[in-house]
Amino acid sequence: MDSQVVRDLLQRHDRLKGGRGVWNSHWREAAERVLPEYGNFDLVPTAGQKRSEKIFDSTAVNALPKFASAMESILIPITQKWHGMRTQMEDKNQQDDVKRWLEHCRDILFAVRSRPMGRFQPNINTALRSVGVFGNGVVFVEDDVGRNILYRGIDLARCWIMESFAGAVDTVHREFTSSARQLKQKFGELPELLRDRAGKEPDREFQILHCVKPADEYQDKKYRHFAFASWYVCIDTQEILEESGYRKMPYAFGRFDVAPAEVYGRSPAMSALADIKMLNEMAKTNIRMAHRAVDPPLLMPNDGILQAFSLRPGALNYGGVDDQGRQLVHPLQGGGQLPVSLEMEDQRRRSVNDSFYVTLFQVLVENPRMTATEAMLRAQEKGQLLGPSGSRLQGDLFGPIIAREFDILWNAGILPPPPKGIDVEEVFPEYTAPINRLMRSEEGAAMLRWAEQMAPIAQMDPSAMDIVDTEAWGRELADIDGVPMKVLLSPEQVQKKRDSRAANQNMEQAAAMAPAAGKALESMASAQAMATAAGPTLPMPLAA
Repeated sequence: MDSQVVRDLLQRHDRLKGGRGVWNSHWREAAERVLPEYGNFDLVPTAGQKRSEKIFDSTAVNALPKFASAMESILIPITQKWHGMRTQMEDKNQQDDVKRWLEHCRDILFAVRSRPMGRFQPNINTALRSVGVFGNGVVFVEDDVGRNILYRGIDLARCWIMESFAGAVDTVHREFTSSARQLKQKFGELPELLRDRAGKEPDREFQILHCVKPADEYQDKKYRHFAFASWYVCIDTQEILEESGYRKMPYAFGRFDVAPAEVYGRSPAMSALADIKMLNEMAKTNIRMAHRAVDPPLLMPNDGILQAFSLRPGALNYGGVDDQGRQLVHPLQGGGQLPVSLEMEDQRRRSVNDSFYVTLFQVLVENPRMTATEAMLRAQEKGQLLGPSGSRLQGDLFGPIIAREFDILWNAGILPPPPKGIDVEEVFPEYTAPINRLMRSEEGAAMLRWAEQMAPIAQMDPSAMDIVDTEAWGRELADIDGVPMKVLLSPEQVQKKRDSRAANQNMEQAAAMAPAAGKALESMASAQAMATAAGPTLPMPLAA
């Protein structure tokens, strides 16, 4: 039975590898000019090998880390909690006990990611760099039982996928090499054939295949508790090292942009590949032009006296002039115009930087004095341009990571028990990253535009602004701009502050009226004293 399973897995693996030849060629071409250390598609990589021979201009090479850092800052900023947790029952989300439980679970997730041993942030950055070059980034979320959740960025060159009917990645094949010592550390007792070969060649590295597929494809009772079945297979000996399963997909496969009828994603580098190649060719040409300008070819007469002509500083070249002192050696003037060529290079550089969104993130740096409305409009532009790709990465890359983390921590008993009526399988992330606020910036821009339009109307009729709930207005703008909630007062605190202000105003009014009231009382007292001194007043007689 095991041998049949191994044959089936290896046959499917060969089909997946054979069907990706065009992608490998395209990715290798992009990697050679943007990320040469990853350019090992269809090739046997050699550690330490020099792979930058085709790079003559570093614009794309420098734009890639900026792209990865910018995407990281708007998707998973290290200084912010870039997602919350929600349930599928909206009425439950409004209950205080459910809110507290969801916030507690979120805080535990972020605490786990911040542990140095897990290496969450570095591996996510590696995946985002892969997204920038190849359009695909892979992260393996591994449960190191009893210690920590481990994150590992996976080389795309050694990873193959298949999609479900719904378009989600549900099958992953990954190849890697490992020594017998490492395999024993991970799997314990090794199969017989692998153990014998390792005994003869203790330092040999073996090719290992990890396959993760939907468990419902295999009618075996051992997988009834898992959503995905898993095999570690030694390709060299065709033996199974480990057979198990996962409740959640352990591989998160993020894609930047997916074309119709394609499984793998396309990248900014692939979109700009024509400009990148052209820029490198232009750089080579300009290098040759500059070299000729500084050290031009020389035109010399056909005379043997100049055969020993020297160009070193201070050299003496006899026979270089005629009897009249006219120069016999002249530099060859080329027809190229270096300034024009450099200007064309700059145009290509701007195009490459635009493809990697570098210029989009430099707007605020280049114009720091823009007004709040201008900044809001710029943010709106960013949200519109980055929203589709950012949302795809959140769904394909970070969604599976969060689901896997939540599953590991829940089954390890680290998460607190949920309130009554809450099913942990119905809990999902709610993204609050800067990119989500950028996508909401249209609301803020609309509010500011409306305020500007209402200003002249309010001057004619101040009551026109009575329709505005200024408190709700301020809270909504704060939420759109990402103002920390801790700097805002709660509605109860606001009401208490208003009551206190009203009481102080009443006291001030009373204090201001006190002198006038005292004079009035004094006048009344004086009038009463005069009336008492004059004696009783007789009533007037009634008319007949």
